[in-house]
Amino acid sequence: MMDTINYMGSKKKLLAFLEKSFSSYEIDSFFDAFSGSTRVAYHFRDKYNVIVNDKLSFSKVIADALMLNKKPAKFYQPYIDELNVLKGEVGWFSKNYGGYENDGLAVVNDSPDRRAIWMMDNANRIDAIRNKIENYTELSIVERNVLLYCLIMAIKRVSNTLGHQNGYLRNWAKNCYKKLQLVTPNLESNNKTHETYCEDIYHLLPLIKTDMVYFDPPYGTMNKNLKVATRYASFYHLWNTLILNHQPELFGKAGKPTSTKGWTPNIEKNDTEIVKDEFKRLIRLCNSRYVSFSYSNQGLLTKQEFYDIFKECGIDDIDFYEESHQVNNQTNHAKKEGLFIKYGREREALKEYLFVGKRW
Repeated sequence: MMDTINYMGSKKKLLAFLEKSFSSYEIDSFFDAFSGSTRVAYHFRDKYNVIVNDKLSFSKVIADALMLNKKPAKFYQPYIDELNVLKGEVGWFSKNYGGYENDGLAVVNDSPDRRAIWMMDNANRIDAIRNKIENYTELSIVERNVLLYCLIMAIKRVSNTLGHQNGYLRNWAKNCYKKLQLVTPNLESNNKTHETYCEDIYHLLPLIKTDMVYFDPPYGTMNKNLKVATRYASFYHLWNTLILNHQPELFGKAGKPTSTKGWTPNIEKNDTEIVKDEFKRLIRLCNSRYVSFSYSNQGLLTKQEFYDIFKECGIDDIDFYEESHQVNNQTNHAKKEGLFIKYGREREALKEYLFVGKRW
């Protein structure tokens, strides 16, 4: 079974819907342009030659592990065994994100203004393991990324959060008391040819030619008071910081990098006209015969606006699919935090949309 991070907008429960929809087309090559947790790309790894891209560094690490690894589990076992017995050490991660039991209250170094995400023992082990992986110079990039993927999966199981990293729980969750433990990966390889990238999509798109390009962009919200939809670099900042290991300057209760503050890519803005222009730009830059978008009936744009976008880009042959869906836990939690308020179409039963435009 695939193991990956919890991710807002995950297609975990929609994979069968996507597979059935895409089966109507002759496809050998598939470009997952906003791969996120790599769930969609991984699902199609045995069916298509898949190209994977996301602008966030942790996504490339997950994609390398799940899509490019050729080594059996026994190759990684000695490394996993060594990492699991390392003695913890005080480091950047433990200083900024580690906390003590403190009668169940999760705070950083007893500071009421900062919340901790890991118990101090686990935080110290994260520092030690991350430093050790960096020193495995005999490993290839993919092999080292497999170990980083294993670290991410281990951290996920002991973190004081519901998945996203925009904020942490006030009190320690039960799983935080468990010892951080890496698990030897059982990553199956296949005979398909896959590629992974961590690039700005607008720079990469003109260079990639596949039968199908698949866009799973931020869906946005109809709440006009919300200027941005979801800042993914902010929501999952710790995974990026863990991979880059660059010790950024931090701010706020969640200890987010200052680089995630303020600036928002146009595609993540909650502005209809700006987002429509970004989607048209994506379509015009791509080199694929089939252009597909996942979206939602409760997203920023309407179904008709998607048809108009395709037609303005010279695509009149458009197939449409829909599937009833449930809001995932992270989105529900975001709504409880006041990040989203239901407006208009958002009061309707949730449905997932898939648009497929045929360019030639």
